[in-house]
Amino acid sequence: MRVLRLLCILLIMIGAVLPDRTWAADPPRSVLVLYDYRPDDAWGKIGFAYAIMLRNLLGHFSSMQVDMVPVQDYRQGEVNGHDVTFYLGAYYDNPLPAAFLTDVMATERTVVWFKYNLWRLAWDPAYGFSQRFGFSFAGVRGMNQTPSPELPAPGFFDTIVYKNRSMVKYYQYAVQQDQIYADPEIGAVTIHNPGQAHMLVPITNSVSGEELPYVLRSGNFWYIADIPFSYIGPRDRYLVLCDLIHEMVNIPHQEIHQALVRLEDVSALVEPATVRRLSDYLHHHHIPFSMAVIPFYRDPLGLYNDGIPQEIHLADAQALRQSMDYAMSHGGAIVMHGYTHQYDSMPNPSTAISADDYEFWNIVENRPVDEDSASWVLQRLDNGLAEFHNLGYQPFAWETPHYHGSAVANRTFAQRFALTYVRAVYYTADYFIEKRGIDVRTERVVTEIGDGYVVAIDSKGREERE
Repeated sequence: MRVLRLLCILLIMIGAVLPDRTWAADPPRSVLVLYDYRPDDAWGKIGFAYAIMLRNLLGHFSSMQVDMVPVQDYRQGEVNGHDVTFYLGAYYDNPLPAAFLTDVMATERTVVWFKYNLWRLAWDPAYGFSQRFGFSFAGVRGMNQTPSPELPAPGFFDTIVYKNRSMVKYYQYAVQQDQIYADPEIGAVTIHNPGQAHMLVPITNSVSGEELPYVLRSGNFWYIADIPFSYIGPRDRYLVLCDLIHEMVNIPHQEIHQALVRLEDVSALVEPATVRRLSDYLHHHHIPFSMAVIPFYRDPLGLYNDGIPQEIHLADAQALRQSMDYAMSHGGAIVMHGYTHQYDSMPNPSTAISADDYEFWNIVENRPVDEDSASWVLQRLDNGLAEFHNLGYQPFAWETPHYHGSAVANRTFAQRFALTYVRAVYYTADYFIEKRGIDVRTERVVTEIGDGYVVAIDSKGREERE
C-alpha cells in the first residue's frame, strides 16, 4: 500500500491558476480546428480525439472561440472567417474538399497543417504551392526498415531538439506480437527558398543521423511533420506545440518557469512524522505545496487489516487531520483526491483499497463503471466535500484517482471544482465519443507533463512509489 509520495510536477498551464493568482484577459481569437473523420474506419475516428486534445490545449487562452469541424464538412470561406485554422491530417490520403485547398492557398490568415495529406496541395501544379511557400513536400518517412526480433529498433525520425532540449518520440516493439507501438511516420519537406520557408524545429533520425524540419513556417503557413498528440509522453514533442502555439495564435504570454509540488495519496493511514518532515523541508525553502487527500479510507476486503473490513472517515482519522493541519500551517493546501480512491468492493485492479485502485473507471474491463452518470459522480463529490467542510477544510482543486474517469465524470467534476490536476485520457471508440459525448474540459486544468517521485518509506520499512 502506498502511504505517501512527494510528487514534483513540471507543468504546462492550460488555463491553470493557483488560488492566489489572477490572469489578464487575452485578446479575442476565433479558431477553426479541422480534422479527418472517417466513420467507416476505426482509424478514421482518431482525428476527432486529436481535435479534442487541441481544443483543450487552446483552453490555455482566456478569450478563444474554437469551432471543431470534420474537414469533409468544410464550407468555402471558413478559413477567412477565422483568425487561425488548424488542420489535423490524421488519416492517410484522406480526400480534402477543393474549397478548403483553394482557401488555404488564397488566405492571408494563419494556417497550421499537421502531418498527412499536404500532397493534396503540394503535388498539384494548379495550386503553385512551392512557388508560394518556398518548400515542397517530399513524401512520408517511417521506419528505417521493418523491425524484427533480431533488429527490434531499426530507427526512425524520433528526436526533436527544441531550445537545446532533446525530446524523443515513444517507441516499443513487442516481439511476441511482432507489433510496434509508436507513430514513426512524418511528413518530409524540402526547403527551396530559405528566404520564405524557415525550419524552426528539426527532427533527427537517431540511427542514420539524417535531419528534417519538424516545424516549418512560411509566412502565414505552418507545417508540423507529425501529430504531437499521438503516443504522447511526459517529455515529448507535445511540449514544442505547447510553446509555439502562442506564436501560432499570436497571443504572446510572459515566459514563466514554475513547478508544483504535491504530497500524493494522503489518507487515514498516513504517517504524521513523514508529513511533518516534508512540510518542514518545503516550508524552510519557501516552497508552497499541495496535498492530495483522500477523505474516506476503505479496505472493504480487509487485506491490510487481518481480514477485517475497515472504513475510516475523515472525522475519525486523527493522524490524517493532524497531518493536514500541520502541513497547512506550513504552506500546504488541500486537493481532493477522489472520495475513496477505490471502487466498491472490487479489486480495480489491485486490492479495492483506497489509494491503490481506480474510482471512476472500471480499469479491469477498460470501460466506465456501471453506475457512471452525472448524479452518481456528484453524489461522491458532495460526500467527499462534506467530509472536508464539516471539519472546516476547503479543497482548492480536484485530482481524479489515477487520472482516469469517463467523459461524463470528467465533465461532472467541473461542476464542483474550478481547477483540476490531471493527465488527460482520451478515447476514440464509438462508445466513448459518439455515445458519451465530447470530452472537452470546461474547468481550468493543471496538466502534468513531466514528473518525478521522491520515494517515502512507510512505518514497516516498505518503499512507497508507483
